[in-house]
Amino acid sequence: MAGTETTTWTGEAFGLSLRSEFPLPGLKPSGGGEGGSRTIALARSSEPAEPFEGAERLQEWHYPDGTLGLTIDRDECGYRFYLYGAGVFVLAADGGRAVLHLDPEREESWDWRRYLIGQVLPFAALLHGLEVFHASAVEVGGGAVLLAGGSGLGKSTLALNMHLGGAGFFADDSVAIELIDGQILAHPAIATAKVREGARPLLRGDTRGALREVVVADEHETRYLVETANGPLPLRAVCMLELGEEPGSLTTAAGKADPWELLGSTFNDVIRDPARLQGQLDLCGRIAETVPCLRVRVGPRPGPAAADILAADLQELL
Repeated sequence: MAGTETTTWTGEAFGLSLRSEFPLPGLKPSGGGEGGSRTIALARSSEPAEPFEGAERLQEWHYPDGTLGLTIDRDECGYRFYLYGAGVFVLAADGGRAVLHLDPEREESWDWRRYLIGQVLPFAALLHGLEVFHASAVEVGGGAVLLAGGSGLGKSTLALNMHLGGAGFFADDSVAIELIDGQILAHPAIATAKVREGARPLLRGDTRGALREVVVADEHETRYLVETANGPLPLRAVCMLELGEEPGSLTTAAGKADPWELLGSTFNDVIRDPARLQGQLDLCGRIAETVPCLRVRVGPRPGPAAADILAADLQELL
């Protein structure tokens, strides 16, 4: 389904009201209208992106063979993201608009959508004043539960198995959080859940029809369309994951989150201004002080049994 002059796809993710000229998972066709107080407009352009002359290079990544894979630049107008094989994403300095200049041969690829959902939109949430954590999340008892920890620990698989077991799905890989009048609120992500290649056998049976359709299946992952829990929701618990030894195992112990550990789970280190750092410290300190925490040791390749243990221990904690 292609965008037209009169069709706008709208929805909510990362605490933002999305108004897009093209479809994305979870967004619905709309006749227009105003967005919320934190809105980002998404557009595509057939024209090449203008170079950021004199821009500051914030980040650069190369493939092992030396090919330039990713850059992030900044000037007074905003940010420019270059992704090899996809194109250029230009994000306004206030996070209110993103224009995609895609390589024509790659317009049907999932790569640019993956980067838009996983990097550009969370980056825009930061510019709107929210903090973003690299974490999965589920909804339990009317609140959000954060699953934080290093890459490869099975956060996404645990969250999806908990969802298939009855918990609300909240976020796959990034969670936007803010502190308002002393209350810590979490915002759901785009309505997709990913399973990395090789992890699909770890999923429990979908007896409730929660996995509505496959959005994409490639050599990297299978991504499903899911229904996210309505948000924002109060942050009810934080699970700090670390690697255990026995495959499929999971044990928990009640404890307190470390503010510096939480700080290490925040989304990016590109925006480093003093205001953001102070906000991060205030938020991480408040989470550590007021939100119940489970220390979770999870073995490689956690499946439904591990998710059930975590769900049961969370019920006891809360």
